[in-house]
Amino acid sequence: MKKKNKFQSDLNVIQKYIDAEDSPGLKAYLEAFSQLSLPAVKPKKFRPQVLKDLNQRKMAMIGGYPFTSSTHPWPKDEMNGNLMQPIAQLDLDEVGQFLSLNLGKGLLQIWCPIDPALTRILDKSSNPFLIRIVPKDDLSESALSDFPLSPVWLERASSIDEENESADLEERLFGEPRKFFVLYKDTIVQNPLIEWAEIDQMFPLEFGLSELDIELSPDDFENSSNIFESLVNKITCPNNGSIYLGGYGGAAGWDSDPTYINPSLGRLLLHIPTDQSLIIGLIARLAGNSSPQFEVVYKYY
Repeated sequence: MKKKNKFQSDLNVIQKYIDAEDSPGLKAYLEAFSQLSLPAVKPKKFRPQVLKDLNQRKMAMIGGYPFTSSTHPWPKDEMNGNLMQPIAQLDLDEVGQFLSLNLGKGLLQIWCPIDPALTRILDKSSNPFLIRIVPKDDLSESALSDFPLSPVWLERASSIDEENESADLEERLFGEPRKFFVLYKDTIVQNPLIEWAEIDQMFPLEFGLSELDIELSPDDFENSSNIFESLVNKITCPNNGSIYLGGYGGAAGWDSDPTYINPSLGRLLLHIPTDQSLIIGLIARLAGNSSPQFEVVYKYY
């Protein structure tokens, strides 16, 4: 049986809302909404990483053991000298082809310090995440085995003491090094290597329509909330629980969620949920023909 095209199915759903709408203003609103989709790619499956296979060190991954070399060694936390936790590694050329963007060539890596009590994560005065670009030409260097064999970020927190649950949670929050476990379908990702699925399309949530230059009457504006509350549950939209490339952010509180960016200013490249109720996003800010500026953003939900 041929797989049904999800994007076409989403468009059909939107068209039914358009056909059922009597208000000319809301019809125009919905028609404009149908043109707002962006390409998005979700994982097809995750595969285990074989450390002896040095080619795998250059593949797209969540966590795992990214590519390191004498030029690009495993990064250390500037504050305490500890090795940093790898969050993700992306092939910029591959992501650019998926999303029809010129992002350059090479690997983009995201790292984070092991942060007890989330002190630096919660301190908004600075961003603790490190972005590193490994140029394509540097990938010809030999990969280093400078990774820890038993990294602290792979150690799970101790189980909760049912008789003294609050005290155990206190210990987990403030007594253990804080590390992030990435989630996929509410399950911790065990195998880091990603095979991406086919390109799909994603629509924004209702609040993104504030960018449309369409005037609505007070009644239409009030009715639009009910319409979109129903509609976005039937089509592909941002989801806090999903790993994906591209598309839209904003599921953790639209205009207060930094993973949302106006497509005229830049694009969301990667959306990652963690077991700490933290959403991590990679943003590319685009300005004309200049090189994109990459930034890691994050928000608790």
